[in-house]
Amino acid sequence: MYRFSGRVSYIDRYMTMKSQPYTFLLLGFLAAVVGCTDSSPATQSETPDSKPRIVSDKDTVEQNGIGMQLHRKQLPDTQAKNSNTLLLLPSATFSTAPNWDLQYNDSSIMDFFAESGWVVYALDLPGYGKSANPPKPETFGAIESAEYVHAAVEFICKKEEIESVHLLGWSWGAQVAGRFANEFPQRVNKLVLYGFNYQMRFPEGALPKDPYREIKFEGAITDFIDGCYEQDVPTQYANAVLESDEDKLAPAGPIHDYVNRLPVVEPTRLPMPVLVLCGQFELEQPPNADKGYADFFLTRKHDLEEFCKQLPNGQKTPVIISGGGHAVHLEKPKHEWRQRVLEFFQE
Repeated sequence: MYRFSGRVSYIDRYMTMKSQPYTFLLLGFLAAVVGCTDSSPATQSETPDSKPRIVSDKDTVEQNGIGMQLHRKQLPDTQAKNSNTLLLLPSATFSTAPNWDLQYNDSSIMDFFAESGWVVYALDLPGYGKSANPPKPETFGAIESAEYVHAAVEFICKKEEIESVHLLGWSWGAQVAGRFANEFPQRVNKLVLYGFNYQMRFPEGALPKDPYREIKFEGAITDFIDGCYEQDVPTQYANAVLESDEDKLAPAGPIHDYVNRLPVVEPTRLPMPVLVLCGQFELEQPPNADKGYADFFLTRKHDLEEFCKQLPNGQKTPVIISGGGHAVHLEKPKHEWRQRVLEFFQE
């Protein structure tokens, strides 16, 4: 997905970028963290017996005068440590709420990690959700975003009194996560690159003419293909997409990355343990592709294998989740995805 989010009908989707956001499959160490300029009060979700469980809050982190919304969830008695604090980075088209905290049918990844004893954060980068817009949105990509992730990680480490976090990026968010890990490896315990594309580039015609791409319901459901999802999940996801983004626009910068910049992550400069994983149908033609919801971006298997082979301390082959697509963490195999990721972080 990329604010581009996941699957793409490779060329066609990019040629019509403004009319359909691509849920694609799309630095400075001295940067000052102004931190919590606006903190929302904590709320608690409750179990059926009315006992409070998950505590959630939101902070505003500033970098270069741009405010970003940082979401946080945990159980009340969870103590943050280097080993149980996680930052999630979403795709290039949609914000944290639909991607990581979809409140429908056990779909929230944030709730899953919180209930598993984690302190879990999710960041809306500039131009996403209720975060402020970035400078030069037409070229604001993974390289620029790494500086803003650094501001968020510094804020988290100071708030939780820790030295480093686990980091997971999805789709274009994996580009951002990998780039950040290249630049600030001391702040990353373990790294997950999910739905990742190493160096395959889009054609020139995919580049949007406008600095922003329009978000629509029809574009949001293209993250899903027939047979991979539970009933109503695409609709619930698309509704959450529209509710979470006030201006219904996504920066064009991630597409600039995919057309002009890849690779932006250097595997040989990732000293931490790395897990690369994706759904089965990112590597092969999905069933009913001509009539399903997703005109899927097909990541070439050898592209991921080449990346993995260069990792000094990571998987030498990608982990493939059977029966899943680009949004496998929201699809039928989501429990396998969760187990794989959790085991990697805990081992």
